[in-house]
Amino acid sequence: MECLTTDDGKYRIESMSAATLEGALKIIREDFFQDEDVSVGAGINEDPEAAEELLELCADAMLDGLSLVAVEIASGKVVSVVFNKLQEAPSASSGKTFFETFAEERCKRPAAISLIDFMVELDAKCNYFERYGVDCLCELMFLGTLREHRRKGLAKLLCKTSVEQAKKLKDGPATPLKIEDLGPKYAFMKPRKPVTKIPKLCTGLWSAAGSKKIGKDLGFEVLLTVSLKDYVFEGKTYSDRVGVVTTCEGAALKICKYRIESLTAATLDGSFKVMRDDFFQDELVCTGIGLNKDPLAIEELLELCADAALDGVSLVAVEIVSGEVVAVIFSKLQEAPSESSGKSFFETFIEERCKQPKSRAIVDFMVDVDSKCNHFERYGIDCLFELLFLGTSREHRQKGLAKLLCKTSIELAKKLKHGPIAPLKVEDLGPKYAFMKLRKPITRAPKLLTAIWTADGTKKIGKDLGFDVLVTVSLKDYIFEGKRYSDRVGFITTCEGAALKI
Repeated sequence: MECLTTDDGKYRIESMSAATLEGALKIIREDFFQDEDVSVGAGINEDPEAAEELLELCADAMLDGLSLVAVEIASGKVVSVVFNKLQEAPSASSGKTFFETFAEERCKRPAAISLIDFMVELDAKCNYFERYGVDCLCELMFLGTLREHRRKGLAKLLCKTSVEQAKKLKDGPATPLKIEDLGPKYAFMKPRKPVTKIPKLCTGLWSAAGSKKIGKDLGFEVLLTVSLKDYVFEGKTYSDRVGVVTTCEGAALKICKYRIESLTAATLDGSFKVMRDDFFQDELVCTGIGLNKDPLAIEELLELCADAALDGVSLVAVEIVSGEVVAVIFSKLQEAPSESSGKSFFETFIEERCKQPKSRAIVDFMVDVDSKCNHFERYGIDCLFELLFLGTSREHRQKGLAKLLCKTSIELAKKLKHGPIAPLKVEDLGPKYAFMKLRKPITRAPKLLTAIWTADGTKKIGKDLGFDVLVTVSLKDYIFEGKRYSDRVGFITTCEGAALKI
């Protein structure tokens, strides 16, 4: 991340690095563990060995590349720190979180185990993954500031910047640190697979009045509040060691309103609704043909979507709060036409399954633009991945969902070189499409992504993602039932046939 400087010019906020790790750990050891209520309640302040085990936890968290420090500019000294940890939902095989695994495998001191058990219990009560329907979160784990630099807004600025950093992970993963960045003290640690899932949630356990206020100011939702008098370590309640009865809050902040996932039987109807109610009503070629006024033609094109879904490479965007499908991309794997038939998948679909003139006109348009692009011969390939239909509910547009669906489709297409994806089954499509014949799955790896961009927004997506524009056609040159496409649209516009080598 780029360094941020405070308004008074005295401090800068930056990603933790090998150069600032020692200073960050010093704050946790000498200030956080000595003053923070749960640490005091679990006796960490009186157990240097337990403190060292928890510093190892900090070092491990640092490997995710999301921990931050505040540095005093005049002295170059680390004066405040937040150790952040990316966490994925526990796997079905282990059922254990990162913290549970850490406590079992790497903690020996009872005090350290007590503190982590406290964190695990509160996280379990908050039930983040199931409550919010997410598969990854960013936990603001330990937040500490040197005593002489407190009450200067550094902790709040670190938390705010952490949230902003977590949001940016949708554009690509952070650069993780390496074991060697931790220094010789932690050289024994084993490398672990970086978390590449996008966090949809930031979480925190606020134990101090100051951190509770920070959480409130930043919009965190308090999910539960526990009293430290209800937690006991070695026969003494946490609150007795602290000296006062105080509380700790488990809190969360949604940083992602949507999740991108493979289209399944459960999301198929929602995807069709987006196509029927939004895409077929607004998309320019559909408008140029008058598709929005022909429900029978729409149903035939939904059958095309259902057939494409069988390849297993279509994706949806789901609004997390409602569970509603709000955007979809139907993608189709296509092999070069065989010498015997010489026909593409779309040409065969028209001949065998399209009866309505308007649905035939839509697919004919796609076939015409694809033939002008001449993908298979132009690139010398035998298989491609076509971004067929891309639609978003009107109220969820301008939120980057279409671009994210396209970007994720590219990543998915690249992964097919390692082996085919599990296709859907005809029965996954429901009884409406039970008549469809099972077809042989495509197992070749696609070498190219293709798309037909008709809207300004999709043209920009294609440009941003590096697609080459192979052909541009004007909708004034296409006629349906005696009327130009552009006349029905209301203005003259163009359509691009584009491709991206993968």
